[in-house]
Formats: sequence, C-alpha cells, structure tokens
Amino acid sequence: MGRKTVFIVADHGMAIVYFLQSEVIDTLISAGHDVVLLTDRALSEKIEERFGRPGLILEDLRIQQAKEYERGYHRELQWWLSFFRRVGASKRINTGAMDSYIEQVAVEEGNRRRILMPMAWAGIALLRNSRHARESLVWLQSKFVPGLYADLLDAYEPCVVIASTPGWRLDRYLLREAAERSIPTGAVVVGWDNPSSYSLSGAKMDWITCWSQAQKEELVFGSDWDPENVNIGGMPSYDGYINKRWLMEREEYFQLHQLDPHR
Repeated sequence: MGRKTVFIVADHGMAIVYFLQSEVIDTLISAGHDVVLLTDRALSEKIEERFGRPGLILEDLRIQQAKEYERGYHRELQWWLSFFRRVGASKRINTGAMDSYIEQVAVEEGNRRRILMPMAWAGIALLRNSRHARESLVWLQSKFVPGLYADLLDAYEPCVVIASTPGWRLDRYLLREAAERSIPTGAVVVGWDNPSSYSLSGAKMDWITCWSQAQKEELVFGSDWDPENVNIGGMPSYDGYINKRWLMEREEYFQLHQLDPHR
C-alpha cells in the first residue's frame, strides 16, 4: 500500500502545540503517512526551523483570501449564520457561555445588527429546541465554499482532513471543500471550554477527538454528534509535562519570567 497523505490545519498557537509539540504528527509519519500542515504563512518559516522533518510538508492556509471571502461574499448572511452557529446548541447543555456571547454582541456590534437582536432570539430559541433546525443550519453554512483549496486537494489527494476545530474558525472553508469531495473530515478540541463556547459545527464533519467525558456530552447533547464518532483522547497539548520534557526548576521559571522568587 502506498503512502497516504493527511491534511492537518494548525492556524493558531494552541493548534500548533496540539499537533507539533505532542506525538500526533510523529505518530502519523512513523506509520508511513505524509502530513501536509496548513498554517498561516507568517508562521511557516519558524515551524520549518523547529519542526521540519521528512514527511512533513508546509502549505499556506490562505487566511487572507478566506477573510476576503468571508467579508466580501454575502457578508451579512455569513455573519448571521456564524452567529447562530455559535449560540445555537441544544438547551440540554449549559448555555451560559453562549448567552454571554449574545450579550457581548448586543453591546459591541453596530446598530444594524443590534437592532435585529430581539428577532434573533426567536431563531436562537428554535435552534436550541430543534435538532432539525440545527442540522439545517449546518447544511446551509456548507453552501458557502470559496474554492480556495482545489489545487492543493487535487495535488495531494488527502485521505482525511483534520482541523483544530470542526469549522469554528476559518478552517471551515477547507473542511467544507473537503466534505464536498467526500474526503473524510476530523477535528480535535484544543481548549477546555470549546464545545460549550463555540457550539455547532461550521462544516459537515465525520469525527472529533475531545478531552473528556464532559466534553463528549457537550458535543453529543449540545451539537448532535453521533457518540460513536466522538473519541475521548485526553489532552495531547500537555504531553510535554507528562513526559517531563517541559518541566523546569522553580528558580529557572521565575528568572525566565522575571518574577520575584520571594513573593
């Protein structure tokens, strides 16, 4: 069997820690796969210097082009779809983080969006009470696909596309494009509050790996994930502490951060 290619999206610090400072990518390469890491172009040189190795290929995630599409193509509709996605999880889970975000939007957004907030509550109530409405929202989002990654998908023909979120960030555009091609998609959870704070998927997803049983319940009961497709994998971001690679003496830590050792 020939080598397979895995796409991994690491567009921010926690994602880079999760994939590159844990054993995730090493394990994939050791198993005979090539890994194409899609990241911010500005980070590529430093990543290559520190983590470059045979089997790891860096490609630009094209964040600027994704932002231009987000802002330039049906901007208001895409914004409202993302807003409802973020606050529309089922009321079967704690909605405190989502409610806090609604309050933030009601204060910080421009007048046009704030004026519509009272009507938006009707949509939020529908989403929180109806699985069909939530599934329809995910389907509707999937229609916004800018086609930024066709050349990369054609060139590498990945067997799976994995991101550090299920489409909560700009990774959604690549995940949607992969799903359109019937390429399996997966995600990992990199933060303790992510499933309750960011809610529904921004793309059609196949699998996700989370930290704990509590996060799995948030994904299953809040965002309608099939429990069979949710894996509890712990916190690879902390592997460096568990295997003692990142541990240092108290004095060294205080000196590094210019802290007073007597306080």
